[in-house]
Amino acid sequence: MNRIVTLLGMAALAAAVGCAQQQRSEPAKTEPAKAEATRPAFGSNTVFFPAGTSHGAALAVERMYPAEVSSGGTFDYSLKVTNVSGTDLQSVVLTESIPAGFTASATSPQGTPTADNKAWNFALGNFASGEAKTVKITGSAKDVAAVTSCATLTYVVPVCQTIPVVKPALTLTKSAPAEVMVCDVIPMRLVVTNNGTGAARNVKVTDTLPAGLTVDGQTTVSFDAGTLNAGQSREFAFNAKAAKRGSYENTGKANADGGLSATSNKTTTVVRQPELDLKVECPEGILLGRIASFKFTVSNKGDGVSANTVLTAPIPAGSSFVSADNGGVVNGNNVVWNLGSLGATGTRTVTMSVRSMGAGSLAASGSVSGTCANTATHACNTGVRGTPDMATLLDDGEGVVLVGANHSYRYEVTNQGQVDLTNVKTSIVLPEGMEFVSSTFPGQPVREGRKLTWTAATALKAGEKRAYTIVVRVTKDGEYLAVSETTCSELRSSVRDDEVTVFVPQ
Repeated sequence: MNRIVTLLGMAALAAAVGCAQQQRSEPAKTEPAKAEATRPAFGSNTVFFPAGTSHGAALAVERMYPAEVSSGGTFDYSLKVTNVSGTDLQSVVLTESIPAGFTASATSPQGTPTADNKAWNFALGNFASGEAKTVKITGSAKDVAAVTSCATLTYVVPVCQTIPVVKPALTLTKSAPAEVMVCDVIPMRLVVTNNGTGAARNVKVTDTLPAGLTVDGQTTVSFDAGTLNAGQSREFAFNAKAAKRGSYENTGKANADGGLSATSNKTTTVVRQPELDLKVECPEGILLGRIASFKFTVSNKGDGVSANTVLTAPIPAGSSFVSADNGGVVNGNNVVWNLGSLGATGTRTVTMSVRSMGAGSLAASGSVSGTCANTATHACNTGVRGTPDMATLLDDGEGVVLVGANHSYRYEVTNQGQVDLTNVKTSIVLPEGMEFVSSTFPGQPVREGRKLTWTAATALKAGEKRAYTIVVRVTKDGEYLAVSETTCSELRSSVRDDEVTVFVPQ
């Protein structure tokens, strides 16, 4: 509500003050001409409205005018109006009376004569606190002893209020790395900003993660941003973890009182993972004592780099290490290759060579691992074949023996090969006229006419030798040939040995 204050009630006081000061005249002087020359050329007075004093005043009017003028001569006088209220004033109007005997030639600003043509109205408009405006009047006077003018003021003191109209607005930005490895955490950042006017209250930020991402086992994270003043931001950071490789898209949301909401930009994070595979290749078979080479092929079938890739292969039992290519080194009972970084679809092949130390088989295996990668294993076996060989001896030690006396043959069998001999059978064929008495073979022989076969000792290890004694006699002198024949499963042929003994009469 505005209140208009019109100072009509103070017009008489203003006029009296203004006029009294303007009508003041100097008495006749008899001072010398020098003193006359120092008289002030202008006079002024100031009146405060509405109370006439500066205390509580709204406007001050300072009137400035010549101390005296010549009849018929043109002169100026002015009124300076100043807002001294400390607040804005509106619709200020200065009304200046037109002095008797005064003819105006110009006013600045342009004044509007009243209906009775006895005054000018100067609409000075609105005044800011401390603002001043000046009214200048130009004219001349004659046929009068003095010119007297008075001014009044009207103005409006507004009763105002200012209620800010605000419009808070939320924006939410999200950032996340474009690419990580599956063993890495995914650092994510949310920044909520009030880019409107006024405060956004009870601001909450929520991020619901896509399937496969978690934060400490949870799929949703929430943050309380409280109150955000205009232009204020708050930042929240968290680390997510991916369960497997893939591409993950995500947006966050912000809400506040008054239905404010915002959705962040979409982030896309590609989670990569190396996937190692190992293949071990063995030779089809080797001979005992020969070198066997094993090939290890490491492949990365994933979409990420396998850093710090290490392949470990035990030295096969029953063999001795010979060499390893591509930087393989012996560490204890293992050969280790530091393969470094293996890119997606990358392949590395290395070889280990060993010397077989026994017949049977060699088991080769390997294990490969890398940063963020799985551990892959594989194994194979290769047969080691030894060469079988066997030697026999049938000897009687004496070439001439008396008829009717017991005579001993020494029989020896030796495994001279690289493998054990199995199903060893020894047969001795006695000539006609020679009779079997006894032997140190285990068990009794199986008889087939003149042929005696022993089967109790069926296995003979590599390098092993066995010896037996066979006792015979004859009843008629002459030359007798005993024949031994030995077989085993590992040799296709039998091994024979003959011994001739001459028996003489007693």
